Amino acid sequence: MNKMILNKKGIEGFTLIELLIVIAIILILIAIALPNFLEAQVRAKVTASRSNMRSIETAMHSLYLDLGSIHPDYNDFGNAPMNDLVARVRARIPGPTGCSHPQRVCSCRAPIFLPAGYNDIDFVADRFDFYAPGVHCPLTTPISYMGDAEVADPFGRGVVPHGYDSYPFSKNGQLTGTLAYGAVFGIGPDGIAGDWLRDTPYTVDVDGDGLREGLPYSPTNGTTSHGDFWRVFALDTVTANNHYNNVLVW
Repeated sequence: MNKMILNKKGIEGFTLIELLIVIAIILILIAIALPNFLEAQVRAKVTASRSNMRSIETAMHSLYLDLGSIHPDYNDFGNAPMNDLVARVRARIPGPTGCSHPQRVCSCRAPIFLPAGYNDIDFVADRFDFYAPGVHCPLTTPISYMGDAEVADPFGRGVVPHGYDSYPFSKNGQLTGTLAYGAVFGIGPDGIAGDWLRDTPYTVDVDGDGLREGLPYSPTNGTTSHGDFWRVFALDTVTANNHYNNVLVW
């Protein structure tokens, strides 16, 4: 019995130095692996964002074939010549009073309050005009040209949709009640929503016209480089090309 007790007492464990060495090795491995893991996450979101925009392109084309127009954004409702189009496409109820009709499908105006989480994004562009919930509602409701998941921006913290801006067509300085183009945007890995705007932070004057063009995302300076993703669906290519590159001609 005494011999068994002595044998148990003679069992040795790890020394403090050995434990510290093991911990140090683990920390070194984490330091090597973690950046690669985070980079992989960013690259996956970049791929998802670009894939979403291709899906939105297909959905907008289908909507255009059905209704003869791309969908207006929220701030087009403030232009009186656009009200009929906004009511027909966004509210899905024809007529200038469609947006106030109790049976409207999609709201013509942005919600007053935005969900929690919007403050995590640095908005250069107006979050109520371009990034508010439902800005793509005509693509998802009542006809499902695309799913709600494809509208959600992978870099939008789970609450911010892909941004959208439609631009009214004008002739001789007068609005015609139609749209020149629609542009959909993806927030880049830098978390800044609005790098697509002219003369905003990080934009550059590419063509030397005195205006700094929107900054497209490029991973050449690292996966977290500044810039946004965008695709432009042009009905009026002249206007669209004055504002953007990478314009899709329909």
